[in-house]
Amino acid sequence: MQLDGGVYYLSAAIEYRLPREARDALRFGVPLRLRIDVQLIANRRWWFDADDAELRQLYQLEYHAVSERYIVANLNSGDQASFGSLFAALDYIGHVEHLPVIDAALLDRDREYDIRLRAALDVEKLPGPLRLLAFWRRDYSLASDWFKWRLQGD
Repeated sequence: MQLDGGVYYLSAAIEYRLPREARDALRFGVPLRLRIDVQLIANRRWWFDADDAELRQLYQLEYHAVSERYIVANLNSGDQASFGSLFAALDYIGHVEHLPVIDAALLDRDREYDIRLRAALDVEKLPGPLRLLAFWRRDYSLASDWFKWRLQGD
């Protein structure tokens, strides 16, 4: 996290490893939706921590068989990029650079905050039969553990 101009920005590197079934579905024309979840958590001394802010970055990954290209669409911004390999497309999605998270003026200076980050394959957006497969097969779903660190003040 970096404080720049009164706003906290996130930069992170995420390594995606899609299970074989997800890669096969992609090659057969099923678009995959990947998401990055970011949460700002206010630490409380005597009660449960509170989620103060949440941010979700969504990407759609598609394979176009005719052009043999992988298309990545950032569903938040509308930006699109094209890649010749799945590795390059996943690498692009995994490089999060200067993502605005929260304005520092919204934070209470007397509190401590943590940031949590995870990446996941959004199985809710898969077609019905694949969603059922993802429900029953743990190796099909892709979700990282939460990575947590303390938000450092100015």
